Amino acid sequence: MPYPSNLSISDTVKEVRRLKRWFQAGVFSFVYALIPLYAFVFNMEKLHILLINAIGLSMAIVVIEVAFAEMLKLRLRSEQGLRDADEQVIVALAVAVEGKDATTHGHLQRLARYALRLGEALGLDDRQLLFLRYGAILHDIGKIAIPESIVSKPGPLSTDEWYEMRKHPVVGQQICAPLRFSDEVGPLIRHHHERWDGTGYVDSLAGDQIPYLSRVISVVDAFDAMTSDRPYRPALSVDEAMKRLAEGSGTQWDPVITDVFLGLIRTERLDPVEVQSDARQEAA
Repeated sequence: MPYPSNLSISDTVKEVRRLKRWFQAGVFSFVYALIPLYAFVFNMEKLHILLINAIGLSMAIVVIEVAFAEMLKLRLRSEQGLRDADEQVIVALAVAVEGKDATTHGHLQRLARYALRLGEALGLDDRQLLFLRYGAILHDIGKIAIPESIVSKPGPLSTDEWYEMRKHPVVGQQICAPLRFSDEVGPLIRHHHERWDGTGYVDSLAGDQIPYLSRVISVVDAFDAMTSDRPYRPALSVDEAMKRLAEGSGTQWDPVITDVFLGLIRTERLDPVEVQSDARQEAA
């Protein structure tokens, strides 16, 4: 039975187990229904024939279970192979982004870590966490098309420069369009600069109109940007960054997601210093 290419591993396991239970229930229901019918219509001497057939059906079920297991193994290998290929593409694109803007070195690794910890706290499933990670790493891929003089400018951008810079979410979505996971990750890239109050870009979406995972990325992106050195200012302290996130909750960022993220830091379930250290080791 063919499976859709977008079926996750966990969904595949559930589907295989469901089909196996359905087949077993159907076979045994059929056999147990025939036993009293044989005994009534024919005679008990012929009952042993039916029992032999039942044993044969039971053996067939074992064979089918083995076939299901082999099918599942092939599915898992195929899924893992595609995921490994996705990872290679993503890493290559991430290196290209950081090569364009050396001032944000390690930003993508930190962002992915923050996003996954926040996503787990929000109760996202494995598939959502995977796309969240991809989106976090690729959210600024569109900056490849922006002049380096703008991306790395140490001072405020002019009106014309801001016009160019604001193109990067759309360009990023276009760059990722040929990828296998573009339908899920493309909107995350396009909308990570939207604001909760609708004054962001590129589509001026507001509130729940903004894709949920984009809202997650927006919070952690802002926090990491504030706590990192940039050409136009030194890094803010964690306390100051948390204060500014709280002030922007409900206007710039989703208030629920922001509150969960701040709660992780306050209760020491998320340590920004540890995240920064791990990201440096990965980037080294």
